[in-house]
Amino acid sequence: MLLLPSVLFFSCSEQVSDQSQTAEVQAIFPQGQQGSAELFTGAAYNYGLLPSDSIYTTLVGNVYFEPGARSNWHTHPAGQILIITDGVGYHQIEGQPKEVIRKGDVVKCPPVRDPER
Repeated sequence: MLLLPSVLFFSCSEQVSDQSQTAEVQAIFPQGQQGSAELFTGAAYNYGLLPSDSIYTTLVGNVYFEPGARSNWHTHPAGQILIITDGVGYHQIEGQPKEVIRKGDVVKCPPVRDPER
């Protein structure tokens, strides 16, 4: 079984405080297709930036979240890197405190083995 790490670029439009102002997102990638209700709550869109191949084993994609949208709890057996390209939102690794993420942040999510998947 081949486990592929992934790099995802995230645009988040969620407000973190009353003092934040929501600005129009200047998208650098296409919005993509709306994510499935199994993986996301609210309007989130996923766009694959590179097809998988036998040489480069890292998946690369862009996910855009409209205000209030989120991904459901899930694991990445080979880990994941998040590069925040716009907006403000939240990120949490199970068992750790919730983190605020902002444009320009890079988050490394460690590999997690999920026996149910």
